[in-house]
Amino acid sequence: MVGSHAMELTTLQVRAVEIAELYDRYNEAAGWSRWTTSGPALGFAADMGLLAKAVQGMDNRRHIDDARARLGHQLADCLGRSWSSPVATTSIWAPSLPR
Repeated sequence: MVGSHAMELTTLQVRAVEIAELYDRYNEAAGWSRWTTSGPALGFAADMGLLAKAVQGMDNRRHIDDARARLGHQLADCLGRSWSSPVATTSIWAPSLPR
């Protein structure tokens, strides 16, 4: 069973690097710079912070206009950016990952 999980993680890491490369191409085409190694992790952390604020708004611990809509949006951002965790944690090993 452990072997199958290791393969799933490798597959996820490879796909995450592919997605990161697509973002690099997009950013370069738009005239922006490529993200550094810390970029995906910092982006994910920022999204998580915004999600936490939306949760506080839903709990009436912070005033946020339309907290329910903001919560949905921020949750989608976090889930959508979830590819960044494997990129951030495997960037050191990316050259050795199978293509």
